[in-house]
Amino acid sequence: MKRLKAYVNLVKPKILLGVLGLFITSTLASAAPARLWIVAETRYHMGVMAALCLVAGSNALNNYLDRDLDSRMGRTGRRALPLGLIGSKEALTFSILLLALSLTLLVFAAGDVVWLAALALLSYIMLYTALFKRKTGFNVVAAMPAVAAPVMAGWLVGHGSLDPVGLVFSAIAITWGLVHFWSLTIIFREDYRRAGVPTLPGSLGVRTASMVVASLSSFMAALSFLPAWLEGWGLTYLAGATILNAALLILSAHLLRRPTAGRRAWRLYKFSSPYILLLLLLVFLEKIV
Repeated sequence: MKRLKAYVNLVKPKILLGVLGLFITSTLASAAPARLWIVAETRYHMGVMAALCLVAGSNALNNYLDRDLDSRMGRTGRRALPLGLIGSKEALTFSILLLALSLTLLVFAAGDVVWLAALALLSYIMLYTALFKRKTGFNVVAAMPAVAAPVMAGWLVGHGSLDPVGLVFSAIAITWGLVHFWSLTIIFREDYRRAGVPTLPGSLGVRTASMVVASLSSFMAALSFLPAWLEGWGLTYLAGATILNAALLILSAHLLRRPTAGRRAWRLYKFSSPYILLLLLLVFLEKIV
């Protein structure tokens, strides 16, 4: 049981569920009411399984490549590899098998989104983890295509094409990813510094980093209303988005007032976690209510 738990830890289950949630809610948000039956198809279930294996394999491979850094950080020091609960070769083999299974399932279930899987892998593993993470405080920018990929994939499956609204939500996903991850680096900036990982607050200072995060939050809030204008959505989406964005901007303003207060960055980080999922659910509700 302990070993099983270690493997579950290796795939970062919270991130895994979050990405799957993005894919499924994007499908629901983009599909016309008459096409919602698509989520009950066996082919769609295979696509969900492919996405699950892709994200799990990518996270496991990230853990393998970052095992030296994880062992030097308090936040990640209790992961499976730093604790020696799983061997490095086992972790590498496990991740490769998951990725191979994912790509195989995608070929049969959703061949038209294989390029998005390749983009996500290139972005998260090659560009972010292997190339930029240890070199620049702007490293997370390289991972943003991987953050947008599940939204784009869900839109392609649900709507049939990546229309202007899908592109806007992809941009929202990218902005959301920057707000979310840079809030985390503000909280754990000393942990990252001790491990030798450059961060935005380490490169620009905490106050400037907080200004960047607050500015991105404001941009994301404004961007979230663009789909409503493009599609003529009504009260359900507009009211929900207004409430979400009001809370987002209040938390961003609190962070700006005291940027070194970790608790304020933590509140913004936690609130931003479900932000885009809730926004996509509002789109779905707008269509069915």
